Amino acid sequence: MSASGAASSTVNQLHLEHPRSAEDIYNDTYPDNDSVEIQEPACWLRQLVHQHRQAQTNLQCLRQICGGEHDRTDRRIRSIGRNYESLFQSVWYIYEQAKAHIGASHEWMQTELMAAANASQQFTVEVWQAILTRNEEAGQQAMYQAMQITRINDALAFLQTADLQRNQEQTIF
Repeated sequence: MSASGAASSTVNQLHLEHPRSAEDIYNDTYPDNDSVEIQEPACWLRQLVHQHRQAQTNLQCLRQICGGEHDRTDRRIRSIGRNYESLFQSVWYIYEQAKAHIGASHEWMQTELMAAANASQQFTVEVWQAILTRNEEAGQQAMYQAMQITRINDALAFLQTADLQRNQEQTIF
C-alpha cells in the first residue's frame, strides 16, 4: 500500500484504509491506518475511492507548490479543506459500514453520494486554480494545466456515476 493512498483496488476487491484529513496532508503526517476489505465493490465506490486518492495527491502537489506553507486564513484554502472533508466523510462512512458488515443505506445513496461528487468537482477546480496561481514557471504551468484537465474529467465522471446511482436508488425506492 502506498503511503499516500486512501485505497488500492483490484478487479474484485477494494482495500480501504483509514482516510487522512487535509491538514495531515498539508503537514505531511501519515498516522497508522486501520483497514477493511470490500469484495465486489460497486463502480461508484471505486470512483469515490479514486477521487479521494486523487484529492490526496492534489493536496500534496499544492503543498509542494506552496513550499510546505499554506495560509489557513485564505478563503480558497479553507474551501479546499471543506470539500476535502466532504470526500473524507463519504469514504469514512463506507469504511465504517464495511467494518460493521453493513451496506450503504438508501438515504445515504440519495443525498451524500451526490454531495461527495459535487464536492469532488468543486475541490478539483479550487485546488488546481490554487496550484496554477502559485506556479510561476511557464513549462511547469502547461504540465499542471494538463493534469488539471485530467482531474476535472475524472471528477465529472464520478459526478455522472453518482447521479446514475442516485437515479437508480430513486427508481427502486
